[in-house]
Amino acid sequence: MLELPVTRKEAWQQNDTIMAGPSSERQENGQYPDHPSFKLQCPMDSTEGAALVLTSPAISEDLDDPFAFQNFIVENAETLFRYANNIRTLGPDESLYFITGCDKSESWAIAAYTDAMAPPNDVLRLQWGKKQYLWTCRGKAEARTGPSTATSETNDEGRRAHDQCLFLRGYCLAFSQRFRERMKRPPTPVPPPDFSGQISRPDSPSSSNRQSGQSSRSGTSSPSSPGSQISIGCSSTMLYESPASGAMNGVFVEFSIESFSPNRSVHPCDVINKELLSKVKLSRFQLLLSA
Repeated sequence: MLELPVTRKEAWQQNDTIMAGPSSERQENGQYPDHPSFKLQCPMDSTEGAALVLTSPAISEDLDDPFAFQNFIVENAETLFRYANNIRTLGPDESLYFITGCDKSESWAIAAYTDAMAPPNDVLRLQWGKKQYLWTCRGKAEARTGPSTATSETNDEGRRAHDQCLFLRGYCLAFSQRFRERMKRPPTPVPPPDFSGQISRPDSPSSSNRQSGQSSRSGTSSPSSPGSQISIGCSSTMLYESPASGAMNGVFVEFSIESFSPNRSVHPCDVINKELLSKVKLSRFQLLLSA
């Protein structure tokens, strides 16, 4: 199996906070100097919010060239669908996710709320509890810490491993109903995707054959340009066409690429995919990218 180069680096410092709604205040802890307490104030006019406290340093791991991997998915979308579907049958609206990067930590604390919190229940407090952090005040919020001391793993130095995933980046591959119906036909035997070869880069000959042609603002392109990129009014979205797939007087749009990002409080990929597949009637499948 091909191992793609991965870059690993520090992503977050211990005691960093990521807030969406509340404000945070770090308070020194005289009894445990290395483990400060945290006070999170939820504004009265906020009906929802979330907070992540990094109770340990976090690292990031990312493919050095995720766009080469994107090309591999583009060129092997049908094979990947059949391979995954043979492992476990995909539901009618299920997509495939391919992870190209992540942020991981040793431990974490997270809280979220969906209703306004009035005083005195508008303050969340996170404090050290000898072995791990604990939420001592949480109002109406759902609050968790992890991992539990019973399940956490340690390395040779007694430190916890970076095995707690905080954020993911990658690709979401979604399929149209037309594509799914075609995949129900008895296929010829399909081997697993070949990861043993070289994944082509975006500017390589194999990839340029798939992505030749010019973009079109109107969302259509000449059938003489297989694999053209088509702009549909969103800078992060691309549609790939495949006239060789059996289009008569039109073009089969195979898939679109758009980012799914950990910076969004609600993941929009599946909603966007469903809308695109309903609007582009000839679309067979879509690929969304997280950057």
